[in-house]
Amino acid sequence: MAARDIEVLDKTPASRKLSREDAVRVATDAKAIHVARGKKVAVHDGGKGVSDETLDAMLGSTGNLRSPLVVVGDTVVVGFNESVFEEVFA
Repeated sequence: MAARDIEVLDKTPASRKLSREDAVRVATDAKAIHVARGKKVAVHDGGKGVSDETLDAMLGSTGNLRSPLVVVGDTVVVGFNESVFEEVFA
């Protein structure tokens, strides 16, 4: 983030687990949700009618929100994929 001069407004420690309810809140406020799992990336629509499929993709096997979670304007990125980060932070 520092390399691109991006200011981090909020950090949540890993010890605070984010649940499905947190995922709903984040997804509802977003227009686009990029979910990265390794090299695979899926783009989902956000908003009030966010699907269970989208929420399930955002959650890990423990039922907690996957990390990292980055919100840039109305775009959400869940998980890490260098190409997605380059696109979103360009």
